[in-house]
Amino acid sequence: MAKILAVDDDTNLLRMVVVILEAQRHEVHYAANGQKALEALEGTAHDATLMITDMMMPPGMTGLELARTIRQGHQHPQLKILALTAMNRDLVEAGLNEKVFDEGLPKPFEPEELIAAVKRLTQPTADLA
Repeated sequence: MAKILAVDDDTNLLRMVVVILEAQRHEVHYAANGQKALEALEGTAHDATLMITDMMMPPGMTGLELARTIRQGHQHPQLKILALTAMNRDLVEAGLNEKVFDEGLPKPFEPEELIAAVKRLTQPTADLA
């Protein structure tokens, strides 16, 4: 299945995401903030195909800033980014408009919603000839 990096400062939510995705046979790496996520992308998660990031992660960079940093670096062109947010949907919309996020998912969410979003973002799409 897919290699996924999950990023959230809420350890309970992060654990839940890991459990849900590992049950789907994904390999899940995790980070508690944006800086740790960048470090993981240079290390154990360098070949991740999906990053799931919370939008608000004090202190430091937001999920939008993290996604912008990744996109501007051009080092992970294969990486899809799913944004999670409970509060700041404007940041998700900005990220979708800038094409730094591939999809957004509001919190709270049902496990099935997360599974469906991950499936959409990690399954190869057929080339249109």
